[in-house]
Amino acid sequence: MSENINKQEQDYYLTYGFGYVNLKTLSNDILQEIDIFVPREDGVKINILKLKNLAGKKRKLKLIYYIKPVLGEDEASTSGYIKVGKEGNIVTAQNLYTNLFREYVAYISSSENVKSYTGDKEFFVGSKTLREPEGMDKVSLDNRSGLRKTKLCCYGNRDRARELREQRNLFNIWTRK
Repeated sequence: MSENINKQEQDYYLTYGFGYVNLKTLSNDILQEIDIFVPREDGVKINILKLKNLAGKKRKLKLIYYIKPVLGEDEASTSGYIKVGKEGNIVTAQNLYTNLFREYVAYISSSENVKSYTGDKEFFVGSKTLREPEGMDKVSLDNRSGLRKTKLCCYGNRDRARELREQRNLFNIWTRK
């Protein structure tokens, strides 16, 4: 559900409310809908992605979720000092730059099985742009932390062909001390 990476004209339908947004679009015969909300009492961002194949044929999908973690005062001063790792089905990001933020860890999880990840923006984007990253063409990501690199926290599951009728995926981001 990133911004129109396929360069096709398409409409986006947005609904905003207190603490949530719903975004819908249709692209390549796949109806895409995402609900994003932040509960008042919890430090978590919840993304519920719904995909519906309107073509009725098997589709090969790759789900990639990426963020640019700051975990500090600003992106410029913390970018190369964020350690990205994976524990089970959870990708973690921790700031190693300053003691003030060292105790905080960002956790990113999914209802899909996390097959690979990267903390290296250069590896993911390659010689292309974030709009059309090389990482979308790779079989898997490099499973590296990306320390001392421009930071991007990204994970995904591998390509798979299947009859996609309707699918829901849950992505969560939260920070704990």
